[in-house]
Formats: sequence, structure tokens, C-alpha cells
Amino acid sequence: MRRVYVIMGVSGSGKTTVGRALARRLGVPFYDGDDFHPPENVAKMAAGIPLTDEDRYPWLQALHDLIAGHLARDQVAVIACSALKKKYRDQLRAGNDGVYIIYLKGRQSLIARRLEDRQGHYMKAALLTSQLEALEPPSPHNSLIIDIGYNVDEIVRFILANIAAEDAERQQGIVTMTNPLQKLYEYGQSFWYDNIRRHYLEDGTLAGLIANDGLRGLTSNPTIFEKAITGDDDYDAAIGALVGRPATEVYDALSIADLRAACDLFLPLYRQSDRGDGYASLEVSPYLAQDTKSTQSEARRLHAAVDRPNLMIKVPATDEGIPAIRALTAQGINVNVTLMFNMRHYEAVSAAYIAGLNDFVAAGGDPSGVASIASYFVSRVDTAVDALLERSGGPRSLMGKAAVANSKVVYQRYKEIFHGEPFAALRAKGARPQRLLWASTSTKNPAYPDTLYVDELIGPETVTTLTPQTIIAFRDHGTLAYTLETDVEGARAVLAELAAHGIDMDAVTEKLQVDGVAAFSRSFDTLLAAIDQKSRELSHA
Repeated sequence: MRRVYVIMGVSGSGKTTVGRALARRLGVPFYDGDDFHPPENVAKMAAGIPLTDEDRYPWLQALHDLIAGHLARDQVAVIACSALKKKYRDQLRAGNDGVYIIYLKGRQSLIARRLEDRQGHYMKAALLTSQLEALEPPSPHNSLIIDIGYNVDEIVRFILANIAAEDAERQQGIVTMTNPLQKLYEYGQSFWYDNIRRHYLEDGTLAGLIANDGLRGLTSNPTIFEKAITGDDDYDAAIGALVGRPATEVYDALSIADLRAACDLFLPLYRQSDRGDGYASLEVSPYLAQDTKSTQSEARRLHAAVDRPNLMIKVPATDEGIPAIRALTAQGINVNVTLMFNMRHYEAVSAAYIAGLNDFVAAGGDPSGVASIASYFVSRVDTAVDALLERSGGPRSLMGKAAVANSKVVYQRYKEIFHGEPFAALRAKGARPQRLLWASTSTKNPAYPDTLYVDELIGPETVTTLTPQTIIAFRDHGTLAYTLETDVEGARAVLAELAAHGIDMDAVTEKLQVDGVAAFSRSFDTLLAAIDQKSRELSHA
């Protein structure tokens, strides 16, 4: 699409630096608007005299004509221009359909310091006050607004991710707000993608879900990567470039590259939501689930390798994983705790998060910058309990009830902890609650509604993860309602009745965690074997 990007902001906001970097990434021309000022304007600014609107008119007209020329030739360009007032931006846009405004905003103290450090520029630091007084910030509805506190590479990634999302939206068409996926967030629930594939990152699929369906995050695990890498030829070129390397190193390179790309696509949302959402999760090796120290070191390595602020490292809620969760949180690393099935798991995980945050604060850290998710698995509980009821001849009326009841009860404990005394001091310091995430929400039993575990667990301060199939189903016929706190006593009664019929939920859910670790390890085995096989095939191609 033809487009001219105008990087605006007061002098010292970094327009030229960011503009040049963006132009390099896009492979297009860059123009510094200051170069288009007539000599008399330069002389006034060098003398510390603010420009009037009359002074700026011919300068803005020259930039308008430059933009028009590029658009007429269907050429993309990047221009750095202060464009402080709405009427200045209107002058640039007049007749130019394709102007994209990017506003760099920042604290006056930071900008003043930059101006004082700048040498040999005619724009004097003393003029900053007059520029800020003249500034009319653009609306976020027709411009992109970015804080200049981040480094240039992060800002450029942020811009490129927004461009990709908007282009995907235009190509696929804007869906109406009758889409229940979009409305989930109105109920306080974010939905994250339970999937990753390289071509989804590159062909606009993920960007389209963000733009059109309200997707707010992504999770991955060894099983997801096994299906992605063995399921098609997306990764053949990358594997071919690494022929001769151990399969673990090849997987490392592939998964790190994918998570970087996913984080970049979610970075705008991460910024716009003040770090509330926009995360992508990468899991430590399942081989380390019973090794605390190795889990910690692997998590730190992956965190450094991906090098994105919106990465979450997934750590299992095994007995050995709990101390690692505390230690990683104490280091300010975002943790997505996985493979939780019962209240014992949840109590240990929430305690580890709170203890880790307290350690982080004691070391001088700002807890508002740390996020964590507690992934609580749903459908696997019904699969296990239903099988036991079937074998024991228990009441069929209890089938398909355990998973939702188990989740509703743990949510009540979440509220007691994170809206009660255990978290009160940290909340006062700006810390974020460790939200519950409903994992494994696809229905395994075809006799149950395909949106059962989404419909029944909608409530504030939660996340739900959806597979591609469940996204399609919920988009088509999902039911929106505050269901998570309806009939909580009925949920407790279901669990009590299961116990009365000999179903030991603690034993069932402890086994589910053990089985989950084993399943991820088997997927990892299969994945590494498949990478070895592909490497051999590609080495002879």
C-alpha cells in the first residue's frame, strides 16, 4: 500500500534518528523536514526566536508537495517533521490520502537533556518550552503514539508491528463487534492463541487475529512446536541452514526466532495495555521439570536469547519448579506457570510469585514491571474423571462437570489471595496480580459443546487460551456471559459429590501433572527426532 510515514514530535524527541532507522528497515527514502526550512526560518530558530504559523506555512507546503509526489508515484517514504499543531498535520494531509502520523512523545526532562547534549544544531534547547506550549498531540484514532523512553530498535519494531497489523486488517476486512471474541475483553478476559507456526507469523495470520479478533497473547509448548515443525515445510530452509548442528541447537534457533517474531507482533498491544497483555510464552525444556537449578538457568538463558520485554518463560508447577518460579520472579523475569491442575498446585504457585515479588522489591525492583500467569488446565480433568466414572459406574450426571467446577473453585481462591491480605502490600506498590489462565480449553469429548470450556469460565482478570479450531467455533457461536462466578456453591457440590462416589480429585490431578510432563517430554523426543531426520534429508538434497 502506498504510504508516507511522518514522524512527528518536538525537537529532541528523536524524530530524525527513528525516521532514519525506520526508513532503513523499510528500504525507502528518508527526509529530514528541518532541511526544508527556508534560510530565514533557520536564522530565527538559531537566534532563539520561535517561528510563527506564517513562518511555517511555506515550509509545510514544501513537505506537502514532497509527500504528494511520492504518493502520486506510488512510492513509500519516511519524513521527520515536528507537525506540532493539528492544522499543520491537516496541511500535510490535504489531498494526500496515505499519510501515516507517528508521534514520539516523552517527558520534558528527558527531551531537555537530549537537547542540551546535542551539538551543532540550530534548534536551541531554550525553544523547547514554546514547542511544548504549541503542541497539540494527535488523536490515537488516526495516529500511532510511542513513548521515547524505549531504545530506537524497540520503537522501530513497535512501528513495524503496527504496520503489519493494520495491513492485515485492511486485507482481511474489519469484522463487526458482533464477533464474540472481540467482546471477551469487555468481560475482563483476554484470549491468547494456543498455537504457533512460522508462516502464521509471516503471512498475516497472527497479525489478523490481533487486528480483527482481539487476540491479546500467545502460548507455545513442546507439543505445539512438534506439530508446527513436523507438520509442514515452513522450517525446512532454516533447518537446512543449520545442517550438522545437534537437534537441540536447531530447535533452540527455530523456537527463539519464532518467539522473537511473535513478541514483535504483540509489542504494540504490550505498550498500549501498559504491559497488561501482549505476551508470548516460550517453555523451558520438559526434560528439566524435576531439576530446579537447571530450570532456572535455562529460563534465564532463553529470556536473554529472545531479548524481548513481552516474553514470558513457561515453567511447570512441579515441586521442583516452584522454587525456580520464585527465583525467576525475584530477578524480574515474566513467568507463565504451566501444568497446574489442583488447589495444592495453585497455592504453591501463587505463594512463589508473591515471595519472588517481595524478594524483587527488597532488592530495589519495581514490581509493576513484572507479570505472571498461572496456567490452570481444564479439559484434561474431565477426560480423566469421566473415565473413572465410566469404569466405576458412577452417575453420568457428573460427567463433564469436574473441570469447570475445579476451575471455578480455584478462581475464588485467586480472589482471596490477590484481592486480600496476602497481596495487599505488593498491590499498594503497583504489583500486578498473577492472573489465572484457562489452558486446555478444547473439548476432548465430541458429545460436549465445542465451546464448553470457554463459555463456562468467562470472568474478570483471567486469560483463556484457544486453539485455531476453538477460535473458529467461539467466533461463530460462543456465548458471552459472566459465568465464572455463577453457582460457585454448585461447583463445590459437584466436587463433594465426586468425592462421595470415590473420585479422589487430588490423586486424579496429581497424576495429570505427572502425565503432562511425560507427554511434553515425548513430544520433545518426537520433535528432536524429526529435526534430525529433516537435517539428514536436507543434507542430501
